[in-house]
Amino acid sequence: MKKATLYITALIAGWFLFLCLLHYFSKRPLWLDERLLFENIRDFSVAQLFGPLKNTQVFPRAYLALIKLISQPFSYNALALRLLPLVFMLAGFFVWLKIYRLSAKAALFLVILLFSFASSHFTTYYAAEFKQYSCDLFATGVFVLFIIYQGKFADGDNLLRKLWFFSIISPFLLFFSYISALLMWIVAYNYLLLLKKNRKLATPFIAYSAIAVACCILLYFFDIRFSLGNQSMHDYWKDYFISTQSTYEFMKSLTEGIRNITVRWYLEKKWAMGIATVFMPFCWVAIVKYCISSFRKHKGALVDLDALCAILLSEVFLLGILQMYPFTGCRATLFIAPFIFYMIVKGIYLFERIKFVFYPLIGAYIILLSAVSWNLAIEYLKLYV
Repeated sequence: MKKATLYITALIAGWFLFLCLLHYFSKRPLWLDERLLFENIRDFSVAQLFGPLKNTQVFPRAYLALIKLISQPFSYNALALRLLPLVFMLAGFFVWLKIYRLSAKAALFLVILLFSFASSHFTTYYAAEFKQYSCDLFATGVFVLFIIYQGKFADGDNLLRKLWFFSIISPFLLFFSYISALLMWIVAYNYLLLLKKNRKLATPFIAYSAIAVACCILLYFFDIRFSLGNQSMHDYWKDYFISTQSTYEFMKSLTEGIRNITVRWYLEKKWAMGIATVFMPFCWVAIVKYCISSFRKHKGALVDLDALCAILLSEVFLLGILQMYPFTGCRATLFIAPFIFYMIVKGIYLFERIKFVFYPLIGAYIILLSAVSWNLAIEYLKLYV
């Protein structure tokens, strides 16, 4: 059974790699946002990128500068511009593979999770898009893995070296993904709880906190302060925030956002989103049920996917209310997709003991993923015509 799981996992990884590279090597022309970002890379020096950007663009400056350094020797070829997003997405797949292995309750559970990730339009598309969203997904995965190791350390596993490694490395991801800020505080929070039981963690906690604070200060002075008050970007995303104009508008924007953030990942076509909507209740029942049980089990610590999913969704909801970040299932919230896949499958597994319900649900979900996957391959092949 372990060998079979290994072979299937390798097959899914190969399929994901195939879809990503199929899209990447199509040399699809740069689209609007990519062209606007490209003007910054082309016209500004590396030092100038750590200042106000042209075309009211918002992009992690260190990431943008690194893309410039990589693509400049190749005359800013589209493949060179999109190389880092591809690398981050492929790395993100294997980070989430590790997370799923640590979290999945059975071999079939793991396989379906990976197939969900590999069959998603958004994960394969943004592997070949000159944007920051694949790095958001990667950075989120690194922090989640760090947090899971914190939980396992609390359970008695000897992971002090790994905690040291992540404590030193993870804060620097903030320069490449603003989304890291949504998870950085959780690491510190867990450290504070763990310190009550193990004083050995005081040194890595202090090191992590010092590096994290330094990174936040540097990010503000060389990046964030130039994007604050970006009215054009706010206007662009205004329809994706949660409206507070009236009760009706609030409920409308909230329910639309919840639906998007649950079903839009597979394929942006009516038939795919319609079928995926069937699995939406399983996802949200699982989020509520397992979030509550996680808080009780770990006595307030946030150390598994169940708790982290609820916390991240709450943070995005709050930012959506404050008109600071879009509460939606589109590219800006791609980092939430791996959590949603996990919760949908976990919701289906609530019926594991009711075989005549469980197996048809699993079968239907696998058929959806297969149809989406095949459709993606056809769509990417069309780019070569």
